[in-house]
Amino acid sequence: MDTLSLLILLGVLVVVVVLGLVWRRRRNSQQHVPPPEPEPEIEMQVEDQDGNLVVSADEAPPPKPPWRLGRRMLLLVFATLVLLAGLGYMLNERRTARAPERFVVIVAPFNDGADGQTGRNVAAELVRLLNQQLSGDTTVAVALRSPQDRADALALAQTEQADLLIWGEVEPGAMLDSPSLRPQLVYTPVGPYGPNAWAGYQGRFVMPANFALANAPINGQAVLVPLIVAVGDYIHGRPDHAYMLLTRLMEDYPSLNPSLPRLLRANILWARGFYGEAAQTYRIALSEPNEEPELLVNNLAAILLDAGDPAVLTALAEAVRLLDGRDLGALRANLGALALADGRPVAAASELEQARNMLPTNAPLLLDLATAYRESGRLADAEAVLQRAATQVRRDERLVPRPYRTLQTQRLNAILREEQGLLALAQFLEMQGPLVWELEIAPAHPAATLRSMHNDLSSAADLSQQAVQQWRRIAASESAAQAGTGLLAGGQAEQLEFQAARQRYYLALIMIEQERMTARQAPSLFDVLFGTGDSEAASMTLLKELALRQPANPALHAAMARSALIAGDFERANAYYEQVVSLAPQMPIGFFGQGQVAYEQGNLARASELYMVALERNESFFPARIALARLAEQHGDWATAVAHRRALAEIRSGPRNLIALAHDLRRSGPDGWTEAEHILRPLSVNHAMAAIELARLYNDTGHPDEAISAYRDARRIDRSSSVAAFELGETLIRQGNYPAAEQALRDALRLESDHLEARLALADLYQGPLNDPGRAEREFQAALRQGVNDPEWLERIGDAAMANGNADQAQTTYAQAVELQPEQPRLYHKLGLAQTKRGQYEAAAVAHNRALQLLADTTDPEGVTLRTSSLVSLAEARRLQGRLDEASNSYNQALQLDPTRIEAHIGLGLVAVGQANWGVAHGHFATATAQPAGDEHAAAQFWLAESLLRRDDLVGAASRFERAIALQPTFPEAYLGLAQTRYAQRDLATALATVTLGLNQRPAYAEALLFKGKLLQEQGNMAQALDVYDRSIAADAQIAESHYRRGVLRIQQGDYDNAIRDLSRAADLQANFPEAAYWLGRAHYAQGRLEPAWHAFQRAISYNATYVEAILYSGLVAEDLGRTNDAINAYRTVIELDAQREFTLRARLQLERLIT
Repeated sequence: MDTLSLLILLGVLVVVVVLGLVWRRRRNSQQHVPPPEPEPEIEMQVEDQDGNLVVSADEAPPPKPPWRLGRRMLLLVFATLVLLAGLGYMLNERRTARAPERFVVIVAPFNDGADGQTGRNVAAELVRLLNQQLSGDTTVAVALRSPQDRADALALAQTEQADLLIWGEVEPGAMLDSPSLRPQLVYTPVGPYGPNAWAGYQGRFVMPANFALANAPINGQAVLVPLIVAVGDYIHGRPDHAYMLLTRLMEDYPSLNPSLPRLLRANILWARGFYGEAAQTYRIALSEPNEEPELLVNNLAAILLDAGDPAVLTALAEAVRLLDGRDLGALRANLGALALADGRPVAAASELEQARNMLPTNAPLLLDLATAYRESGRLADAEAVLQRAATQVRRDERLVPRPYRTLQTQRLNAILREEQGLLALAQFLEMQGPLVWELEIAPAHPAATLRSMHNDLSSAADLSQQAVQQWRRIAASESAAQAGTGLLAGGQAEQLEFQAARQRYYLALIMIEQERMTARQAPSLFDVLFGTGDSEAASMTLLKELALRQPANPALHAAMARSALIAGDFERANAYYEQVVSLAPQMPIGFFGQGQVAYEQGNLARASELYMVALERNESFFPARIALARLAEQHGDWATAVAHRRALAEIRSGPRNLIALAHDLRRSGPDGWTEAEHILRPLSVNHAMAAIELARLYNDTGHPDEAISAYRDARRIDRSSSVAAFELGETLIRQGNYPAAEQALRDALRLESDHLEARLALADLYQGPLNDPGRAEREFQAALRQGVNDPEWLERIGDAAMANGNADQAQTTYAQAVELQPEQPRLYHKLGLAQTKRGQYEAAAVAHNRALQLLADTTDPEGVTLRTSSLVSLAEARRLQGRLDEASNSYNQALQLDPTRIEAHIGLGLVAVGQANWGVAHGHFATATAQPAGDEHAAAQFWLAESLLRRDDLVGAASRFERAIALQPTFPEAYLGLAQTRYAQRDLATALATVTLGLNQRPAYAEALLFKGKLLQEQGNMAQALDVYDRSIAADAQIAESHYRRGVLRIQQGDYDNAIRDLSRAADLQANFPEAAYWLGRAHYAQGRLEPAWHAFQRAISYNATYVEAILYSGLVAEDLGRTNDAINAYRTVIELDAQREFTLRARLQLERLIT
């Protein structure tokens, strides 16, 4: 028991004795009763009760009970109780150590394996020595009990609210100053903590709670006492002293377990800025046994992150692996910091939000989260978090020792002012992404409108610089007092110097924005007279100062480049951007800046190339996407367009970008349809264009009724929308509602009389379903009056017709264009394409040959390309005619002009397919995909997949089919091929799902329906299979296998008449189809039609002489027909062929019966 406790108990004893004496004195005074006083007169009271007079006397007061105390005594008792409560509270405070400024060490009696006296004595002696040597406001006390294990020790430390709890074992009868102690330490700092004052420590580092301090029995006085003193210095904010003491202990006492000293030294090295040494120290610690390696790996990751070491990724991944499904707030904070450093603010916000939910609230984490919110466009969230951070900065003062509170407040307030200024800028410019990127596309504003942001950033830099000076003063004072100290303070000064530089950099960016309105103004007369017009911009001056200290910082060079670009100094700007590319080739800003210079100089092609390079460096770099998205849409590159639009919609949200994204998702194919609908439905309530795009989506997905409803919503929202009226008319035509379609198209023309597409659609409607040639002619004439007699317009109309699959209209229009411009080879080429679509292969060949004649002497690259296309198209026409040698010759001529022409390689492969030589075809298809653009060519990937499937390379085939689908999402043939591959891999469920996706794109795809029916039949879904076969035949009645499959299925259902019709049709459509002939015979045989059955079986055998089943049944039919010899010959043939056992047995039985 310590001295304070004895004094308090003595005080309590004194109070009890005083109360006893008072009570005794009062009792004695009551025994000496004074003489009685004269009795007072009794006063009588007269009352009228119910008409009677009643006389009564006043009641005498009751006698006081003997135990009742007087007022003074009560006050004395109350004061005593208050005194006892206060003393108890003070005792509890001293014992549990939770005064805000106090460093608390609890020593539990050591386990001595005996009666415990030795353990208590050693603990008491350790407490005495620690009280002598620990500095500052410290409490060291002995615990009332010894913990049983580490978990119990941790619970005890938490109960006592101790910073350190020392416990362990001691040899019986030993002393503290003998090598007899095996101590352990619970490390749970809960009071002011020195490392919290280090920039970047709070929330990102986490220390283990339990440490074994000895590898062998140690001398507690020589080792344990100085170790605890060193730990106290570390916690109290004297890290350099702690470092030296820990180093000496590790060197002098090999029995000391180095785990705790090593970790503390590593943290100090990191705070000094010695990242390499700190990381190496942690790696050494990780190479030794420890119970919580995930905490050490997290701290290593924090160090590597600050060092900019790529190994941080490996460390973070290892921490996740070690956690094995558990979570760690510090790890989340580090993942968030990494995401911020990598320019991934959305991911950073997610990680930091989770960190906030797991860690005690602290200002650095809130400030990082505000940055993530701001850079990801969540400005309202950023503002709310900053308000909390402003309050938390004041609260965080108590988390560090008193000497560091001013420094802590300066550092955090500097970051707070920085974020407040940047957030104000983001709100002013309605930013939705990283600041530097947003500034690239922001409009110019008057300088005065940015003054408050300028002031915030200037104030932030000043506060940081004040903290730098304060740390430097501390470093100087410490190093002057003792050699080897002041290193950490110097490292922290360096850290804050970087912070101040960052804030001045942002200040320069705001200055650039302020200079934009006047940067290229002509010099005034004053400037001309006094030579002040050519002075360097203030932003450039500040940036150059920063670059002197950080010459390899690409952000500074990019800012200087932008300052020069705004000033119109393109040569200087380009030079700075080249430095950015040299310093940071992975960053997009350098290439984008060069693109901006090219754009300013009028070199748009070069600008486009550089924008693309910028985007390759970072796909979320939206300034480049804004320029490139429209270009991709113009070229029909929907995958690229979707990527641009998705990023823009995520980074720059709003109806316009979301609708554009939905448009590109729709055009990209079925994989994007669900997401497009999810985007458009809420927008379509108030936005006509969203409703129109939603209607287009419903049309593409095969839901015309929903499309019509959406178009009508669009017309309700915007009654002047000719687009909605026109597309509503198109949809109604497809639905067969021709009168309503006519009205919608006329509405479109009423709203926009020059709407050519609406007029042509109305003309087609009259020409076709409404059967009104007169009106059709008038509409065509009206279209011609709109300028359709121009060959370019005719060509465009023909292109649209081809795109819509209307080859007839395209041929007519192209022919008119050819008449108007007979020397234009491009028109002959397109005319030939339309004729090929219509099956007019010879006419198409004539048109392509005419194009080739016109292009015979061309050397122009565009002309050579067109000549190559015409050769490929001519070859295609000849191939479809069956003139394979001529086709092959034309394909090879095309390849002589352009060896990389993928369509020519594919065409040669298809020629080989036509010759039933899939081996040669495979080589051509492989060559097609090997071309520079082959990996991006859907048809090449598809045909290579087809050849791989026939070579039984199922993995390769599946990969190529999937690639084809990725390149061309609307590709039902590829889905069928992939489904066939999955079937070959015996994955029936996936095969069925895949072919269904293809059918969603083309519901009347006969081959796919046939394959789906086969799958359903194999799964036992006979009714569904029959329905699918019906649909396949309805789509294309010329496929023999569809009839065959349906016929066999009808046999199973006992529908023999319809089965006979299907199987007869199958046998007629395909000359060599033994299975169809066999099952036709079986159907006839089941119906008792022996002669037709006999002929059917003979037909099957003629196709396949070893068709055992057909031979056996031919014998059975011959036997029924009385043709015994034919039957005997059939059965002997079955036996000779050594067929399956059941057929052989049946044939032997039948043969024995006929012979015997």
